[in-house]
Amino acid sequence: MSFRDVYLGVISNAAEVANGKDYAELSRACMMLLRYQESHRVREMIHGADWDDRVLMQQVPALSQYLWLAGDVEGSLALLEHSKKYLHANAPLLYSMGMALRSAGRMDEATQAFEAAVSMDEDFSPAHWILATHQRASVAGSRLPRLRAALQRTKSSENATELLYSLHRELDHAGENERAFKALDAGMTLKRKGLKHNASAKDAALAKMRSWMSLTDEVGESGFRPIFVVGMPRSGTTLLERMLSQLPGTFSAGELRDFEMAVSHQANEYYRGMDDASVLASLPDVLANGVGRRYRERVEKLLPSNDVRVIDKYPGNFFSVPLIARALPDARIVAVVKSPMDSGFSNLKELFADDAYGYSYAQDEVAEHYVAMLKLAKEFMERYPKQFLAVSYDQLVQDPSRVLERVCAFVDLPFDAGAVDVTRNRSAVSTASSTQVREKVHQGFLGNWRKYGEYLAPMQQRFEELGVDPLAVPEFLVVE
Repeated sequence: MSFRDVYLGVISNAAEVANGKDYAELSRACMMLLRYQESHRVREMIHGADWDDRVLMQQVPALSQYLWLAGDVEGSLALLEHSKKYLHANAPLLYSMGMALRSAGRMDEATQAFEAAVSMDEDFSPAHWILATHQRASVAGSRLPRLRAALQRTKSSENATELLYSLHRELDHAGENERAFKALDAGMTLKRKGLKHNASAKDAALAKMRSWMSLTDEVGESGFRPIFVVGMPRSGTTLLERMLSQLPGTFSAGELRDFEMAVSHQANEYYRGMDDASVLASLPDVLANGVGRRYRERVEKLLPSNDVRVIDKYPGNFFSVPLIARALPDARIVAVVKSPMDSGFSNLKELFADDAYGYSYAQDEVAEHYVAMLKLAKEFMERYPKQFLAVSYDQLVQDPSRVLERVCAFVDLPFDAGAVDVTRNRSAVSTASSTQVREKVHQGFLGNWRKYGEYLAPMQQRFEELGVDPLAVPEFLVVE
């Protein structure tokens, strides 16, 4: 079935659920809408439903999550608060409460909710994992006994993976580096077994994407000036986005996949960036049919007014840069790049949802992916000098004003030195960086890999084999 047929079917089904008040299907309908980036419809459906309905109340853990994923953190918290009239606390409910509080920046309250979830169910692995990444234990190592006990009891590989990654973080906080890396390595191995990742298809997809760069420029949706912030995950994209979104005339829409949806609609096939080699062949022909216009129509539904610049911070848009540059000629794209070993380690120690970022569970593939992106970033800067800029994360945290001033000049925004203080930004954050970006800009994560240097030798060696200095910031990223 074609993309458009499936998409229209999802919209039609959601309307039937809403109009018929079929609350048994509400959660599933919202999940499908989010898959097609229909966040505004999710908000409308849930807020338009009867919150006193018994069937709806049974779905609150999922529905509250869908609301904060759709950018409505306050609505999520309101639904959770309302549910207290009908529901007894349980681990999934408390976990959802914690996630909403975390997105809203209410960090201590979030910790209390996650701890309560673990108290309710000591084997609820999502709460263990989020606690390990969210806020350190008041006494280093105090969470280790319950983690080890849960790991011994679990029979689920998915739960075991979350518990092993949690164990790595807690051991790391306790300074037990050898045990910490063993836990991480075991977690990566387990996660890798369940992936559908196809590393061999990447080279063909990259080659196809490079071929787009030689195509004649095409005027797409002129006059629309979105700002895309891209890069590898955990590379500092959220930090830069938080700075930019404090400048007048900007609106951060979060991690949108609306450009992929616009391409999918025009190609009539589901496009997931470079992972979809089968779709890539036809994409250049699709642009003439209005990808830029469709992206604009989708994004403008999210904006508080028409006179703001939208900031789209989906890291995966990096692999659509040639398409963005042609479909949206007035767009500006800024990539944030960490130094090689820091970037590689920050990816290895992160447990991503589902099959996302499948390269990040093997040291050699992390290095290969980084080098491929680094080479592309340099090529993009040469091919699209007015549309694409790459900057160094290392310099961003060492000299934030200089880097932000350069970025502002590039994207045509007025520079404000005060914007580097991201603690002033009270807006919600739903990414894995939501804890770190509440802090002042600091250099604490630079060189974080070094305490595991002996265990990361395979990654360092692979960087060297690929001709990249694993310890240096690439010169072309540095703002003079």
